Amino acid sequence: MSSIATALFGLGMAFGNLLVGLIVNIVNVMSAINFLYFLVCCWVYGPCEGERTRVMNNERGNMSKKQ
Repeated sequence: MSSIATALFGLGMAFGNLLVGLIVNIVNVMSAINFLYFLVCCWVYGPCEGERTRVMNNERGNMSKKQ
């Protein structure tokens, strides 16, 4: 009887390890997709209007100093 219990315990541990590996792989894929989605959102929205104005003013200031 103990050999059957040991075999079932080993089978349960193996199944548990496979399930955990599958969950970890799914989380890794979802993290990569989330990062790509973040990059797309950053590209679509771009900088804030205040940031854009400040950068343009800095560029104009640098141009006038060069001339």
